[in-house]
Amino acid sequence: TITVQNPSNGGVYNIVIEDTTSRTYTFSGCTNTFFNPANAPTAAGTRTVYGLMTIQKGANWDCYVTWSTGFQ
Repeated sequence: TITVQNPSNGGVYNIVIEDTTSRTYTFSGCTNTFFNPANAPTAAGTRTVYGLMTIQKGANWDCYVTWSTGFQ
């Protein structure tokens, strides 16, 4: 799980993960999380790049996540 803390409304963040194991990452701190493409396992032994945009809706946060795996 990747924790989103103190996001900015309209904030855009890039996260790069290098992992030896294939995993499906999730985001906590988001009321709703929308993935494109759909969330799925990463490719083991490669880098995965997540792009995250946070939108505030009252007390809630919508997180829009794009991602790509397999960077070597």
